[in-house]
Amino acid sequence: MLDGALPSMTVLIVSGFRVGGLMVTAPIFSAQSMPHSLRVVVTLVLAFTVSLAVEIPAEWATENPMLLIPVGMSEFLVGAFIGFSLNLVFAAFQLAAGVSEPQMGLGMSQVMDPLSGSGVGLLTQLYGTFGNLLFLSLSGHLLLIGMLVRSYKVIGFGEAVLGPQGLGIITGLGAGLFELALTFALPVLGVMLFAQFGQALLMRAIPQMNIISVGFIIVILAGFVTLGLFLPYMGEYFTHMLLRWFEEFPNQLEAFKA
Repeated sequence: MLDGALPSMTVLIVSGFRVGGLMVTAPIFSAQSMPHSLRVVVTLVLAFTVSLAVEIPAEWATENPMLLIPVGMSEFLVGAFIGFSLNLVFAAFQLAAGVSEPQMGLGMSQVMDPLSGSGVGLLTQLYGTFGNLLFLSLSGHLLLIGMLVRSYKVIGFGEAVLGPQGLGIITGLGAGLFELALTFALPVLGVMLFAQFGQALLMRAIPQMNIISVGFIIVILAGFVTLGLFLPYMGEYFTHMLLRWFEEFPNQLEAFKA
């Protein structure tokens, strides 16, 4: 009985490598507020589910688990890349908040982020919470698990290779991060630019006015009014980018196929 159980356990371990990589980098799942024991349980449950849903080649059901170390490392990196690629959309959303905060006069505001376990800006926390709620409202966690299962059809066990094409995909994602962040931040930055220009005109027209104290309040109010007007549209665009990622990511994943 033990001899027959060993290959089955090996298959479970093999399927758990990619799941484990996803749990380390994926949004929501990689949050520091998530207990480690719960993360281990979720990883094991997903690994067991994947081992039933995906056909694993018989040659990986070996009785020598040490032979699985090289393929396990590549499988872990595939799962980590899936979560990392999706996390860039969230990072762009929060980077836009980090760029907008100083312009709105909120550069000194700090709150504790329960997901990262560190202090972040007030606007960054708002954008992060808003993005997570949108992700969950789309059942993004279920779509992400479905993407994980789908990834086995694109890259089978032991077929992942990091070549020049894969490196090009990774660098392209980094460049796209800043482009997407600028798109999210444009409404607030544009209004703040006009607000600063208006302050300069008032200072020139009425030198006696203490424009620094008055302008500080005006800038903050203008920033929050802009957020109230444009945040729904930013949420729609963020949702669009999430759905676009789920559609286009399998094509990017093919760059890592041997």
